[in-house]
Amino acid sequence: MIPVAVKGEDDEARRSWALNAAASYAEHIRTEVDLDATAVARVADLAAELARVAGGSRAAALLFLPEPQIAAPMTIMFSPEQPTKADQEDFLWPRSSLLRPTHRKISTDGLGAGSTVAIVHREHHRAVAERRWLFLGEHGSVAVALGPMAVPFLALVEPVSDLIIDSLSIDGYVADPSGRAATEIADAFQQDEERWAV
Repeated sequence: MIPVAVKGEDDEARRSWALNAAASYAEHIRTEVDLDATAVARVADLAAELARVAGGSRAAALLFLPEPQIAAPMTIMFSPEQPTKADQEDFLWPRSSLLRPTHRKISTDGLGAGSTVAIVHREHHRAVAERRWLFLGEHGSVAVALGPMAVPFLALVEPVSDLIIDSLSIDGYVADPSGRAATEIADAFQQDEERWAV
């Protein structure tokens, strides 16, 4: 994993950081796998793009599986406010979805009860996959997005992302011990599933 260390600076600074981070990471994993120049350049490009969108209450990291060389951006967003119902729906079930999202209610030590969905949507005229998590606490909310990435890659990256989510804690976020919001979201997905049942 490559945490994004440069946030919101100029393009040259982000690009320089990304090239150094990719080269350092390639050196670090050299005993496992020897990345070629094309793979290192791809990691640098993705890291630079993540650095562009990170900043403020948004942290980012690039997950990279050396075998079979899959890179996946992961963005973590914290807000002291609760998102509106419309914002929750847009995040968990975007209008660009090509298929009905698959939903699970989850619980973690650091963030408490939450919701996670796997979605497939269209981006730049191609189908991509994402895994998204939403935690609504007594104080604050945390939204996490893994992807976008090629649809078949999501299942390969999810075990690593699940470990990260399980260990994640955010300063300022206070989990809701009742898990009421996560239950309401799960109920809404269940009701929708029943409407579509044949």
